[in-house]
Amino acid sequence: MSVLRSSSFATLCCVSFVMLTGTTNRAVAQLVPPIPNVPFGENAPGAWPFGVSGANFDIRPIPGSVLGGSGSDNLSISLAGFGPIKWTESRHNEGDIAIVIGPDDPSSVSDPPAGFFDNYQPTSGPTTHAWRINRDVGIPLSTVRVNGRDNGDFTSGGLSVGTFYPTTNFSSGFGQGQSYNMLTGQYTNGGGGATDLLIGFAGLPDEASADVGAAFFPYSEGWLGGFIDSTAIGPNGEASWEGNSRSPSLAAAPPVVWQADAFGGGKARVTLPDHRPATGMLFVSSTDDDSDLKIAAAHPRDGGWDVALRDNSDFDVSGQTLASTSGGNADFSFLYIDYSTPGLIGGHVDSAGDVIDRGAQTFDIQRTSTGQYELTVPGKTDSDGMLILSNAGVSDTDKDLAGRAFLSYEYNDATGKFVIQSREAVIIGPSPIPAGGSFPLRDTDFYFAWVDFSDPLHLGLPSDLTGNGFVDFEDLTVLLANWNKDVTAAEGNLVDPDGTPVNFDDLTVLLAAWTGPGPAGAAIAGENGAAVPEPTTILLALCGLLGGMLTFRRRAIGERRSASRRA
Repeated sequence: MSVLRSSSFATLCCVSFVMLTGTTNRAVAQLVPPIPNVPFGENAPGAWPFGVSGANFDIRPIPGSVLGGSGSDNLSISLAGFGPIKWTESRHNEGDIAIVIGPDDPSSVSDPPAGFFDNYQPTSGPTTHAWRINRDVGIPLSTVRVNGRDNGDFTSGGLSVGTFYPTTNFSSGFGQGQSYNMLTGQYTNGGGGATDLLIGFAGLPDEASADVGAAFFPYSEGWLGGFIDSTAIGPNGEASWEGNSRSPSLAAAPPVVWQADAFGGGKARVTLPDHRPATGMLFVSSTDDDSDLKIAAAHPRDGGWDVALRDNSDFDVSGQTLASTSGGNADFSFLYIDYSTPGLIGGHVDSAGDVIDRGAQTFDIQRTSTGQYELTVPGKTDSDGMLILSNAGVSDTDKDLAGRAFLSYEYNDATGKFVIQSREAVIIGPSPIPAGGSFPLRDTDFYFAWVDFSDPLHLGLPSDLTGNGFVDFEDLTVLLANWNKDVTAAEGNLVDPDGTPVNFDDLTVLLAAWTGPGPAGAAIAGENGAAVPEPTTILLALCGLLGGMLTFRRRAIGERRSASRRA
């Protein structure tokens, strides 16, 4: 490694001051853990999600409850599996769960309370000593893990609800629940960017309770995606981000254009730079905060994806009725997963059950009947991981419009298979469902990806600029050699590579992923008990090292000058 100039030392010292005084900008705050502000009597949060993590939640209302009424907030919530980092919850009511990740105590002490608990909202304790899922730090996705269920509850008129079919998504904002904010480190009730896990009721504009799986894809690992705000649309359909909820590598102007449509506003076109349907999958999800959840789909076409959003309670079988963009009803998030992603078990499955494109890892899937597909993930059960699913089909009546089917899955213990179902809402007359509708199985194209709890899919180390598997001094040298230059990500432009030169933001991101000359992934919190050095610790160590180098260099210069004078 070449000797760094004194200006590099000054740069690092400036960054140390910035980080130690807590004045890093919001872009960097997306990628590195803040310093927790721990109140007296509470504990700091635990592991930070540097990589993908997931969890399965079993959720039921107390038997005999009334949908949207008496007893509906009295829920039993338990963890059916999680990893590599522990998950839990810090608040719940009907259809509304405050998910937190990385509790200080990863034992059962931080599990949700056992049994049925009414309107759970602690203001202190183990379930609150964790990081609150935040849309500015990564993309959360959820999937229903039950193919229809009878909760034993009733309508307000005393009728049995019977079997219902849930839907789920994470909200775009107004998340509550006591925990540590991922952006500020404050111990607070929700806070900026906090997002709730929502569960809805196909056919009704109501909340519900059902088993779900959830996964979190942090921007710090390089995952590509963001949250789209449907209330801010340009004159030509230009989309806007939901605040700063996006991958730093994506431009300030989203790669999304809303499409004018006489039937509603919930129709958009996503075209990602350097990525297309032939290279990967686009998972989309509604992020509307309303109780009437939305069904989202992304159909691949002509190098991009056509996105459509419809109300949960929509029965228009033509598919032409779309969610309105007013009031944020058509807000959505998207996550791109490339087929070359290391560890990817997943792919694009067509309506006949044939695999169009896939990752490198082994799986088997087949269509067993209309709208039903059986997936085998070798050696894996429901306790080992969860599936993320996204409709990739097209409307029967409009080939430029994404389909209206909604997806769920359920693990079959007897066969060892994951049974994926695709359904649509149809009004056919009297039914046990209060809406008077039916939800028949329908074939559709879809995307799926397996999120393993012990070894999840990953993108490697974006800050490994030399490609040697480590983030170390060699990478730091590359970054500093390109300081203040508008270069590529591989040359150190890790934040907004197409928009800003290499600066403090990029340096902070590299140091947050620091491994030193050790195995790749050593900086991932919570894996195999590996400790994660604080960015400030690394910075101070670097300052000390570079300061020593600078002292040596000055001493050498002084000795040469003395020798010259003696001569």
